[in-house]
Amino acid sequence: MACLIGGDDTELAYTPDASSTTDRMLGKFRNCVAGKENVLLLFEPSEERGSDDDNAEDLLLLADELDKLETDFMRLKRLQLQWQHFEACLKKHIIPRGLRVLKMPTSDQSNYQELFGALDNSFLVAYAIGMFFSGIFGERLPLRYYLTSGMLLSGLFTTLFGLGFYWNIHAFWFYVLIQIANGLVQTTGWPAVVTCVGNWFGKGKRGFIMGIWNSHTSVGNILGSLIAGVWVSSAWGLSFIVPGVIIAVMGLICFFFLVEQFALPDI
Repeated sequence: MACLIGGDDTELAYTPDASSTTDRMLGKFRNCVAGKENVLLLFEPSEERGSDDDNAEDLLLLADELDKLETDFMRLKRLQLQWQHFEACLKKHIIPRGLRVLKMPTSDQSNYQELFGALDNSFLVAYAIGMFFSGIFGERLPLRYYLTSGMLLSGLFTTLFGLGFYWNIHAFWFYVLIQIANGLVQTTGWPAVVTCVGNWFGKGKRGFIMGIWNSHTSVGNILGSLIAGVWVSSAWGLSFIVPGVIIAVMGLICFFFLVEQFALPDI
C-alpha cells in the first residue's frame, strides 16, 4: 500500500514496510481517514499491539512519522507554488528574478564566462581604437563641449545597459553594441582632461598635479564597485543606471563650470 500526497502531476509517494509496527499503525490511520475503520480502534487494546508501554511507543513513532509526512507535504506545496509562479512568468514573457544573470540574462548558463569575456572585449577594443582618434578631435574642438558630450553620452549608454534589465532585453547583440558605443565615447575623457590640466598648471607643478589627478582611476574603481554592489544581487539594472546618472550630472557640471584655460594677467 502506498500513500500518495500531491496535486496535479506532482506526487509524493511513501511505501510502508509491512514488518514495521509503525507502518501497520500508519496503515490503520490511513484507513480511519478514508472511513474504512473506526478511529477508536487505534486506541483499543488488542493482543497484536502488546502492552501499554509498547502502545505508547508506537504512538510516539506514529507522531514522528506524521511530522515527517507533514514536512514533505509542505515542501511539496512550496514547490507547487513556485512552479505556478514560474508558469505565470512564462505566459507573460517575464524572466523570474532568480534566473537573471548580472550582465547578460540567458537560459544557457554554461557559457556565461564567454559572454562576459565578449562584453569586456567589445568595450576594451572599442576604447583602444577610439583613443587613436579622440586626441585628434580633442585638439580641434572646444574642450568644454568635447568633454561634456563624452560624459553625457557615456551616462546615456551606461543607463541603457541597465535599462535592459527592466525592458527584459535578452538579445546579446544589444549589450555588445552598448559596450562598443560606451567604449568609444569614454575615450573623450583622457585627452580632454590632460589638456585642461596642462593648460592650468606650469611645467614645474605639472608632474605633481598629474600624479594626484591620476589617482582618480583607483578611487573611481572603488566607488564604482561600492555603488554597483548595492543592487547587484537584487536589481542589477540599477548597478548601471545609478553610475550612468552620476556621470551625466557631472557632465552638466563640467559644461557650466569648466574653464579650459586660465587667463594670465599681462606683466
